[in-house]
Order: sequence, then structure tokens, then C-alpha cells
Amino acid sequence: AVLLVGGMITAVALMLIAWVHDAASLFALRFLMGCGKSLMAVAITVTLVARHGTRSSLAVAVALCGWHFGGVWAVPLMEHAARTAGWRNAALLGGATIGFVTVVISQLIRPVSDRARPGAERICADHPTRRLRLWSLHICTLCLYSAYGALVSHFTPFLSDAHLPAVTVAHCMQAVAFAAIVGVLSGGVLAQIVPPASLGVALFAGLFTVPALLGTMIASPLHITAG
Repeated sequence: AVLLVGGMITAVALMLIAWVHDAASLFALRFLMGCGKSLMAVAITVTLVARHGTRSSLAVAVALCGWHFGGVWAVPLMEHAARTAGWRNAALLGGATIGFVTVVISQLIRPVSDRARPGAERICADHPTRRLRLWSLHICTLCLYSAYGALVSHFTPFLSDAHLPAVTVAHCMQAVAFAAIVGVLSGGVLAQIVPPASLGVALFAGLFTVPALLGTMIASPLHITAG
């Protein structure tokens, strides 16, 4: 039910974008889309963890990289739809597609039985003793997604300000989505074999290095010849 509600919120918000006439309404609808996506991500993650227990990292990675896989093939299609039919009609088409896919997926997912796997039972049993660590994880995840959202939201305007054509911007977004697929799947595999603490340290170092490199590139003049 949570997955269906999240998908419907995302779909309806995207379709309503077709009627916006000011920036405030656009930001509000984008906020609703983010809330809907978060509900979907939580529902998928909880379901997979309940099914697979402590060995669920790869399953969660495969499921969540579906968003990025969609970015690889959907970005050029949406760019073509916006160019030929207008961005308002493209928003309607995108919202309708998300709603349809969400309904199909929600019908395919089977409810988790009351007899949870041993790994999942141990996680639930240990939950009261790990409150501080869980809250720390929640806060770090919130900061991570905030930083990720800030980078992604500035990426497309940055390329547009460089006077790149829409097709080139779409190809750049495809590259970002492909890199995200590789990163998410790699993280899922590594989480199965590498201790979480070591993986967290490596991720923390990467989160400092990559934004620093991107900031250096953005701060310097961009000289790109659109081919």
C-alpha cells in the first residue's frame, strides 16, 4: 500500500506540472514528487530486508538502481517528447507512465509472511539497543540525499548555462544515470563481502573527493564544443 501511495503521489504531482505557471508551484510539486519517491524507496527496502534478512544489500541495490536504469532510457525519450509535443504534454505522459507502472508493480509484490527470516528477526530484536546508531544513520542519510539532490538539481542548469543543446544535456544526464547504476550495484556487492565500517569510511572519503572535483570544474569556465 505504501508503494502504491508513493507512486500515485509522484505520478499526480508530475502530471500537475503540466499546468504550472510560476516557480513556486513547480518547486511545491517537485517536493511532492520527492516525498512520493521516498515512500516508494522505503516500501521497497523494507520488503526486501524482510525477505532476505542480513543478506539483502545486493537485492536492495538491484531494486533501487531501477530509477537510474530508467534515467538511461527515459531521459532521451522525455527530451524527444518535450521537443516534439511540448514539455507540458511530456509531463502528462511521464506522470501517466509512472502511475501505470506503479499499479503493475504493486500488484506483483507479494506480502511478506509473518514468519520472517532469521536475519530479519535478529535485526528487529536488536533494534531497541541500536537507537543511537540508527538515528546517526538516519541523519547521515538525510545529509547524503540533500547533497545528492543539490548536485543533481544544479547539474542541468549548469549545462544549460553553458549553451549546450537539449540533446547534449540529455546525453550528459544519461551518463550520470549510468554511473549511478554502476555505483549502486557495486555498493550492493561490496556490502555483501566488506565490513560496513570499512565501506562507510570509503564512501565518506568519496563523498568529499567527488564534490570537490565537481566544484572545481563548475567554478572554472566551461569550454565545450557541442557536436
